Amino acid sequence: MTAKEYLSRYHLINIRINQKIEQQRQFRELATNISPSSGGGHSSGVSDKVGMAVAKIATLEQEINAEIDELIRVKAEIEHTISAVADERLRLILIARYINCKTFEYIACEMHYSYKQICRLHGKALLRVQNVLECPIASVV
Repeated sequence: MTAKEYLSRYHLINIRINQKIEQQRQFRELATNISPSSGGGHSSGVSDKVGMAVAKIATLEQEINAEIDELIRVKAEIEHTISAVADERLRLILIARYINCKTFEYIACEMHYSYKQICRLHGKALLRVQNVLECPIASVV
């Protein structure tokens, strides 16, 4: 796994959580909009639909909670890895990019560097992280 893939895991898990939350919202909306037909027909069909929607909502809730637990674990792991990079500027760029999910343009403005300089420093930071991943015992200078 490359340094970039390793660091990007936090953002990808966050996206998965948000997608599941959106699915859950849609199922809640569906469950509240299911109503019996005015023809006085079969109400068991409505009950089945509501029950299935509620079951799916509960399943998604469990999946979301598991993803959140993984997100917290991955975030701590990534922060620990980033902390092994000795250069503070590089650590700030890595945190802004991979923990706070900021764009390079935003980071450049925030740190008063050019976009090109941030891209160059980001490449350097990724090399440092790759070194940490390959040799986790020693801190990277």
